[in-house]
Amino acid sequence: MGLADDLVTEIFRHNKELPAILAKIIKHKLGVSIGEFSEKAGIPVSTLYKILSDERDPNLRTLRQIINTVDLLLYARL
Repeated sequence: MGLADDLVTEIFRHNKELPAILAKIIKHKLGVSIGEFSEKAGIPVSTLYKILSDERDPNLRTLRQIINTVDLLLYARL
């Protein structure tokens, strides 16, 4: 299972909070800044910060972009 799978599993199966999991994946596992991730995902940095600070939930399109970008950056590192 990849990081994107882990992200989805933690959120839906284990009822964990997206902001904490996503921040950990972006900063520690992928080793990129929030700004870099935002740019690669095509998500405005302000939107990503709101999601990470739990001020807003991502819509389905944004969640897909996040998951696809996690996969993209993970496999780019391999």
